Amino acid sequence: MSENLWPKVFPPPGVRTPVSILREQALALGEVTSNIVLGGVDSSATNTGEFRHELYLRSAGLNYLTPLLVITHTIDLYPVTVSTIGTGFVVRNAADPSELMACLKDLFSTPQVTKTIASLIAQSQE
Repeated sequence: MSENLWPKVFPPPGVRTPVSILREQALALGEVTSNIVLGGVDSSATNTGEFRHELYLRSAGLNYLTPLLVITHTIDLYPVTVSTIGTGFVVRNAADPSELMACLKDLFSTPQVTKTIASLIAQSQE
């Protein structure tokens, strides 16, 4: 029988990955909008080997989907770079999960984002 030479590698308990934070916020958006506007996350790898997670808004009633922001990071999870998509382009960096949460909270409450979500809700209810 062969010997297993791999060390037992487990992530430290309680580490919140950038993608798990985005997925939580995508679900939370549906809760606060009575599922009229939903969030979603698409993940991929970049050609430079980084991880790329895109948070998008979706309104099923309108058959409408729009990207909101992108988070990129290396294999090390943090720091991350958060880039908004569309007009009012903003780039921010976050060194850890708490900084990422603070950054997302700021971005979600910008006039551009709140106006977009309000518009999707209004048009979906007509």
